[in-house]
Parts: sequence; structure tokens; C-alpha cells
Amino acid sequence: MKVGLFIPCYIDAFFPEVGVATLELLEQLGCSVEFPLDQTCCGQPMANSGRQDDAAATEAHFVFYRHGVEYIASADMSCLMHMKGVIDRLKLPLKVIHIAQILNGSPR
Repeated sequence: MKVGLFIPCYIDAFFPEVGVATLELLEQLGCSVEFPLDQTCCGQPMANSGRQDDAAATEAHFVFYRHGVEYIASADMSCLMHMKGVIDRLKLPLKVIHIAQILNGSPR
């Protein structure tokens, strides 16, 4: 499974060791992991505060389709739900998956 690992902005800022552990765990499970260094916020905080134009620009930048991934994986269901909405609006052939689903063996 080829996944684009999305590390939410608060994890990156405050708990980077969780992001590293997530990456290492996915690799141990045999996932091919892409971690785009230019990833940014998914836009959810801006969208939630009514700044739709700023959110739209940020959303378009964060989606990792250009890296050839099939899934975007995260441990934050709130971010994944927001990303799924962006993916659906942009009509991209991507799926979102929670780390627990990967740990549980699905999909394989």
C-alpha cells in the first residue's frame, strides 16, 4: 500500500516524536510511505473560523496527489474527514485511511 502520511500541524509543532513513530510503524507494516516535506495545514482551522478563501488555497496545496499515493493516512479523524471533503470537491482519485485501519489489516 502506498500512502501519503499527513502529520497534522499540531503534531508537527508540539509532538513531533508521534509523527516519527507513525512513520516508522507504517514502514514496519510494509507500507510504502511518502512524506512530502512541503506539506502544510489541511485548512480546517481556517475553514472553521470562516476564512474560506484562505482555507481553499491551503487545501489545494496540501493534497499529495502529485506524489502518486493511493491513500492519505493520519491518526486524526477530524483532519481525515476534512481532507475527504477536499478530495471529493476536487474529484481526486484518493482515499483517506486512519492508522488504526492499517494496523487492523485493512485494506490489503
